Amino acid sequence: MNETAKSQTLLASKSGDAATSQIVTSADEGYKLCTPFDARLRTALADIEAGLRVPTLSVRFPRPLTDSERQKLEQAREALISGLESSRFLRGKLLFEYRAAFLQSSVWKKALAAIAYSEGCHANTIRNLIHDYEFAKRLPETVRSALTDQGVDPARMRNRVVVEIVADRLQSEPKEPSPEQARQIVAQVVAQKVKRVKVKPDPYVKPDLDETLNYDEERIHHIRKAVREAVEYVPTFKRLEILKEAIEQEMYAVWGERLWTVIVLYPHSSAISLDGRKIKSDDREEGVA
Repeated sequence: MNETAKSQTLLASKSGDAATSQIVTSADEGYKLCTPFDARLRTALADIEAGLRVPTLSVRFPRPLTDSERQKLEQAREALISGLESSRFLRGKLLFEYRAAFLQSSVWKKALAAIAYSEGCHANTIRNLIHDYEFAKRLPETVRSALTDQGVDPARMRNRVVVEIVADRLQSEPKEPSPEQARQIVAQVVAQKVKRVKVKPDPYVKPDLDETLNYDEERIHHIRKAVREAVEYVPTFKRLEILKEAIEQEMYAVWGERLWTVIVLYPHSSAISLDGRKIKSDDREEGVA
């Protein structure tokens, strides 16, 4: 936690990511402004911290925290509690700093469980907040500020594509771009992301010849759209490799598959146009996209 945080703690309002903030200038003020729900989390974390011991060279004799380490931990806790309902990036940052104050102790697992319980989510959700922050913090501060100005939280998964493209652009830019350079880079990338290619209606399909898609056809159409959007910014020659890796991981983690499978792909045309329309069976022509 930086020096400013020792005397000032950011307290986010409860209205969401665009929340305004106020500065807590003392511990007493922080206690008064926190809700009863915050107070319960504070009590739970304080009890867990009381049992914290730091590993030493002698595994049998871990040492207690020093006064400065204890103070740093308490400051990190207060900052965390006051900022749990702010942006995803700030939440991840506060969690990251609070975890660091545990000095690699296994007691962190108990604190993680208490925070997850307080937030009404799984512990993995809290871990993901930290991981997303660690991913986003690799961007220079000027770029993160420019993203925030554009309404893009660099730690949100839905913004991951934008962050990755910006990171790639920075390879050819100064290591720490100026605020103006950062604004230009971000503005260009965001405009590119928003400006999606609109699929034109298939010229071979007349509206009066459309058939209603059945359940399976509609499902395939939605999957195709999702795949098209997922690989939109991936070079064509890498798309199949990326999709293969994603499917393999999904098969293992979600489907429970453990055996390898051979699949032969045969690219072919479809009777369903890219914009989701189907020609009547007796009017279809070979080669409809």
